[in-house]
Amino acid sequence: YQCAPTASGKPTSICIAGGSKNHFKIVCKLLKLEWVEKDSRFIKNKNRIKNVADLHSILEGALNKKTAEEWFDIISKAGVPCGPVLNVGDAAVHPQTKSRNMMIPTADGRFRVAGNPIKISGIADLTVRPNPPKLDGDREAILKFINNTSRL
Repeated sequence: YQCAPTASGKPTSICIAGGSKNHFKIVCKLLKLEWVEKDSRFIKNKNRIKNVADLHSILEGALNKKTAEEWFDIISKAGVPCGPVLNVGDAAVHPQTKSRNMMIPTADGRFRVAGNPIKISGIADLTVRPNPPKLDGDREAILKFINNTSRL
């Protein structure tokens, strides 16, 4: 479970969860590194952990042949969990972010803010957040809350 750079492109890195024996075998095959899974340094997960620097170096060499998006398509279709490493701007407009309702507008539409990351079946997810308060707009309520809770 480590991120690795790929060929130039956007995004530039990918994170692959290939720790299980089966996933590791699949990743080695897809990267055309079949010899790696037979190498005594990497046969078992405990060996891979012990020799992670060597393994990471080998994987990086192979991953530099395609972009993160190309590797994501190949590796995810093979059933291995993985994903490109996105910057904040790219993550904010990613289709998955939109489908999970993770960036939603404020009521006046001036800002996009974080949606609720916790989704529960049968409970409606907010699609709009209240506008931020004006400067000192909530001052009285906050001071009243602080005064009431300080006596507890």
